[in-house]
Amino acid sequence: MSGTAAWWTDPHFELLSQAERRQVFHTWNRSPADCAIVTGDISHGSTTLGWLRQLAEAFARPIYFVLGNHDFYGTSIAAQRLAARELCGELENLVYLSSSGVVSLSSATVLVGHDGWGDMREGDWQHTWIRPPDLNEIEELREVAHDRSALQARLRQLGDEAAEHLGRVLPQALAGWEQVIVATHVPPFREASWYEGENSGEVWLPFFCCRAVGDVLRAEAERYPGRQLSVLCGHCHGTGEAQICENLRVLTGGAEPCSPQVQRLIEFV
Repeated sequence: MSGTAAWWTDPHFELLSQAERRQVFHTWNRSPADCAIVTGDISHGSTTLGWLRQLAEAFARPIYFVLGNHDFYGTSIAAQRLAARELCGELENLVYLSSSGVVSLSSATVLVGHDGWGDMREGDWQHTWIRPPDLNEIEELREVAHDRSALQARLRQLGDEAAEHLGRVLPQALAGWEQVIVATHVPPFREASWYEGENSGEVWLPFFCCRAVGDVLRAEAERYPGRQLSVLCGHCHGTGEAQICENLRVLTGGAEPCSPQVQRLIEFV
């Protein structure tokens, strides 16, 4: 069995007009893909779950997703993740990868994933002047935003949660299948954090890279040199490809405001 997955990232549906929304649903309905993979920033906070429900009804095929930082705006990470799990319990074709194990796409290919988070382990976190809206919009970050050391600890904790999840599911996936697709929101390597054709830069990297996930991916790729890992991510709105090692490739999807579109069709065998 073989197939294709339509990969979407950072659609930010809350920015669309009614006409643009109709066009998006039309595009989803016409897609030849067997399933969809969405790598986060679906919408803004409380509207995210409504969009997921509409997409699940429009596509009527499996939709595998992770959440991005914007999906937690106006709420808490814990509450939104719980709500996402509950929604998936209602809709059979909707799968939240952060709370799932290994998903079989074919006899040779599986999918795993987690939201990930910019974990302040790359770039110049001590001197960055960047203050993303996350620090005001997300409960767990707003609590520590005034204290740089406490913020660093919280962001590293979030990165570690993603790494721990992938550290559990990746060995199972790599031991049993030839190709593993990993979906995450935040680029797991500095080489994969793209903006306008270049690296995001030292002041942005603390928030635009999840090194904890990258460390797990690299270690597992080295343990299983005969397997292929393909990582799909977004977040920094720049398109690029990074070959981290012979069997580990990262595709970063770009996003244009008010123009969500399929990044590419991912073929699997």
